[in-house]
Amino acid sequence: FIRPENVPVQYGGLSRSEDLQAGPAKPASEFSIKGGEKVHLEIEGIE
Repeated sequence: FIRPENVPVQYGGLSRSEDLQAGPAKPASEFSIKGGEKVHLEIEGIE
């Protein structure tokens, strides 16, 4: 089985050549925020 993230877009997958230049994929994080709570969240992006 090959994950769609590892198959190039030209073959129906989700991988783009620009993604490979940014280095390996970073793991996702999940957390819960209670109602009324304020949180400062920094999100890294590819420029």
